[in-house]
Amino acid sequence: QKQEALANAFVSYNQQMNRERKSLGLGELTRKSRSKISEAVLKESLLTDTESKFIKLGELYVSKYPKAVDAPEVMHEVGYVKYSHRAFEDALKTFRDLVNTYPNHEMSISGSYLVLDILNQLKDYDGLVLTCKNLIKSGPGKREFRENVARVLRQTELKRIAILEENKKFE
Repeated sequence: QKQEALANAFVSYNQQMNRERKSLGLGELTRKSRSKISEAVLKESLLTDTESKFIKLGELYVSKYPKAVDAPEVMHEVGYVKYSHRAFEDALKTFRDLVNTYPNHEMSISGSYLVLDILNQLKDYDGLVLTCKNLIKSGPGKREFRENVARVLRQTELKRIAILEENKKFE
């Protein structure tokens, strides 16, 4: 009963958060939200009171009921709200926890892509290369996912070489 009450409260805050987002002309955030945010938005934006409560409630739910069927989706939604506000360090931790805790869940693939996007936006190319290698070796998903990550790895390695050449540190 406590789990159901907490789940219902989470859903209620989700609905309220999306009503507020709609009134601001923003898109709805759902369990299917996977879009990358634009790099044009340069700074972290503040969470609304409802979003903060939504995050706290989701984190509480996952910590109390980590084996709940919807725990990975809840964790993804919490991470995506953080990500949408460019709170990248917090979102990165949430998505990494999602991938590590629920490696066989479909949300792990989306979480993995968002981890890669965050590292790219932070220009943490060393971290991006390491994460790509780890995902190729033992990440979620099937061959197609690993092939996509391998392409990201190659592009990142080329980007690192270009930066070194630009800075005349490559011989």
